[in-house]
Amino acid sequence: MPELTIVLQRQIPGLDPHVDSRVISESEPILERLARRLNVVPLMEFYSQDPVKAVELMLGHPVDPGQIELPERNWFSSQQGLETVQTLREHLQKHPASVPDPMGVLAELTQWREVLTRASQENVPWHVGVEH
Repeated sequence: MPELTIVLQRQIPGLDPHVDSRVISESEPILERLARRLNVVPLMEFYSQDPVKAVELMLGHPVDPGQIELPERNWFSSQQGLETVQTLREHLQKHPASVPDPMGVLAELTQWREVLTRASQENVPWHVGVEH
């Protein structure tokens, strides 16, 4: 199953943005509904992808970026992402039955919170990526 990842616009010294996201990825449809109900941006609305990789994936072969017009990668406020993660965490702490594996989701959201807190402090934009 594809796994959601945190992608930072630039590296932050001493911070590894690669965190576990397997349970979040499996629970994403439920988390999306929760986010909408809680009036925060769903995690997948922070999704963006390297345009070159996207075209290569679609075409099945390498692409010369100079030969094709590509859309820009979208970057989002890490503070806004942090608000989503915090709101979801707070809800799941009070209502763990909202997801099949509440302890797993909470543990991973805690890791996401740590990365996005630091990114927010450093004013580093981010987006959600997907690893296959």
